[in-house]
Order: sequence, then structure tokens, then C-alpha cells
Amino acid sequence: MRYVIFNQKTGRSIEKYPTQRGAKIALAAKIKKAAKMDEKDRPDYAVLSEEDYERDINVMVERTNMMTGKTYMEKLDTPGYCSPSSESYWSM
Repeated sequence: MRYVIFNQKTGRSIEKYPTQRGAKIALAAKIKKAAKMDEKDRPDYAVLSEEDYERDINVMVERTNMMTGKTYMEKLDTPGYCSPSSESYWSM
């Protein structure tokens, strides 16, 4: 089983780890680093198993294809360069 660190505000995954212990250690380091940021800009990280993350957090969202204008569904954490809704996808 793999574990995911994700931003609770946006729902986007940050990193994946093979063990829960490794994910929690990395999470503690990210929280320590984020403590130096302003309160309003500070990300809210959490750890979940990959199964729970995919089922509960990483939901499908409706996006608009930049070239055709048609709407389609894609995963929330799809990187911009892989999404037809972004300019960087079409400029490659």
C-alpha cells in the first residue's frame, strides 16, 4: 500500500511514499517548512492511503478544452501540462 501527502485546501497530491512512516516523516518536514509562511498562505497538508485518496479526495472535475471549447471530465490533480484545458498542453 502506498501513502499520499496532499494539500487539503486544494486536494492536489504532493508526493507518494511506499510506507506510512515515510509519508509522516516527510509531512513533518513540510509542516516545519510551511510554519515560516504567512498564516493565510500556509498549505494544509495531510496523509492518506492512496486508495482512500483516490476514492474520497481526488475526484473528477469538469474542465473546458482550450482548443475546442468542449467540456470534459478529468482528475483534480492532473498536471497542467497534461491537461487539454491549459496552454502548456497545446504548446508542446
